[in-house]
Amino acid sequence: MEAAIELTTSILDRSPQLWHRYYVALYHGKLAGAMVIKFHDDKETEDFRCCESLSHVGCGGTFGLVCMGYALMNTNIGATQCYVDTVGVDAEFRGKGIGKALMERADVEARQRGCKSVFLWVTQNNRAVRLYERHGYVITHSFGGWFTGWASGCKDWYNMEKNL
Repeated sequence: MEAAIELTTSILDRSPQLWHRYYVALYHGKLAGAMVIKFHDDKETEDFRCCESLSHVGCGGTFGLVCMGYALMNTNIGATQCYVDTVGVDAEFRGKGIGKALMERADVEARQRGCKSVFLWVTQNNRAVRLYERHGYVITHSFGGWFTGWASGCKDWYNMEKNL
């Protein structure tokens, strides 16, 4: 988990104006999970630093990250929607309600902003699909192909949405 956070912060220059959209979950004082949410009117100020990425994941990996990042950054967020950009729970803390707590926080934030739904993208083989379904999300459509498989290592994706 710490490595993922360090990689994200070292490669992306995320604006402090968006830091209030970042949530971390602690379990007995240890970092257990993290989530990033976005809304329609958020200004995207991320600056992907290709050269820094090269040293971590190589040329092919960097190209894949750029392609997937472009696709995901251009996710159309409607005026009454909240987008769960990133959510993850460290393997050590799975099954302890961390994912559920993070998803509930997304619901609270979305309702406070007057959103009518929350949506996310997830790989079809991700075990979190069941968590999202238990939390009220439904699969709205699937997407995939050789390019997404090459760029992300995961060929098939679901778009899931929950009405609030």
